[in-house]
Amino acid sequence: MKAYGIALVSMLSLVGCGGPEDVDAAEVLGEESQALGCAVKGDGKTTLRFINKCGYTVTFAGNNISGGNLASGAEACRTIGNNTDHMISKRYWGFRQGEDPGVGRHSLAEFGFNENAFGYASWDWFNLSHVDAHNLPLKIIPYELGGTTTCSGQTRSCPQNLLTNCPEVGKLRNSAGKVIACVSPERDNKNSAVAKFFDSGCAQSYSWSGDDAGPMAACNAEDFDIVFCPAN
Repeated sequence: MKAYGIALVSMLSLVGCGGPEDVDAAEVLGEESQALGCAVKGDGKTTLRFINKCGYTVTFAGNNISGGNLASGAEACRTIGNNTDHMISKRYWGFRQGEDPGVGRHSLAEFGFNENAFGYASWDWFNLSHVDAHNLPLKIIPYELGGTTTCSGQTRSCPQNLLTNCPEVGKLRNSAGKVIACVSPERDNKNSAVAKFFDSGCAQSYSWSGDDAGPMAACNAEDFDIVFCPAN
């Protein structure tokens, strides 16, 4: 995982609290939907629900899943294992159908499932990443395992379209000249034009490889939503 391995230490302060006190029920349960749709709560499985809120068809893909196409407003679930299986360095992404920018040129939802770290047993660690590129707005919504509230405040969202104002050095165009990704040519340089642009555009995503100040999240989750083009 591009940002995962070096970020666990920075999570000590995050997991020590339950999130902002004014977090409401919608944030705890998931803002895109109050129901889990095709995911099944309490089934002992880790299920990822991919939701397309874009105004066009999105192709989704990632580790340990069969990808597919999602029409605007559609959802699809992929169960990747039991909710106790140790699964690290998993990445998921999407792109407008027919406009795949290629490997290393996607916005990423990154996960380490059921990790044992800092006294937290079988917790999930996750983040959004623009370390390499941005091509679609993304959101991760965790759904609590059991009746506790460890996932309160741990939603991560970058709803902004960062293609329009991408620095010229980062613009990746298709054969028709359309910008389909904003690519960071210096992923390890926090002072690069693209990293600074990503940082100002969304603080809840990694903007460069060492950006450990707050994008990482963790909680005792069972299922997750990965939302393309979220409203907020």
